[in-house]
Amino acid sequence: MIKLTKILQEIGDSTAKPYPFQVKSSPDQESDYAKITTYGFESEHFPYTVWLATFEGGDEVDQMTVVFFVNYDVHPEGDTVVTNKGELYRVMATVSSIISAELRRRPNVDTLRFSPSKKQGDDTSRENLYLKYISQAYPNAEISREANGSRNDDIIVKFK
Repeated sequence: MIKLTKILQEIGDSTAKPYPFQVKSSPDQESDYAKITTYGFESEHFPYTVWLATFEGGDEVDQMTVVFFVNYDVHPEGDTVVTNKGELYRVMATVSSIISAELRRRPNVDTLRFSPSKKQGDDTSRENLYLKYISQAYPNAEISREANGSRNDDIIVKFK
């Protein structure tokens, strides 16, 4: 008999309720080439930050780079710390909700970019988890990889 936890690990818990989140910086704070929005939320064990950098206009595609991590002031390995505190699906549901909210604010964005950190070596468990959530949320998206000069390739999600 297959255990329910095994099934959930394979498909992800798409019914998980997101944590409450809030905007931490001005949604339209601009750098030289991007609009950056910083969101924050807290799980039962850690505070998290989500950065969304939107690159718009010109010859570039309208894309959003997504980075999220445990706050560095709580844990110095913020984006690589292994949390495993039973909150994985709620954290992913929260990040997905934040991305969806930002995509509604920025309807011209047609591409997501992110680079899943690896716990060690060639581990792809985070990448696989993120791709499962993206496949559920955007079933018609085209997914590709792009080397970025580090040991973690960028994942590019192009909406059709």
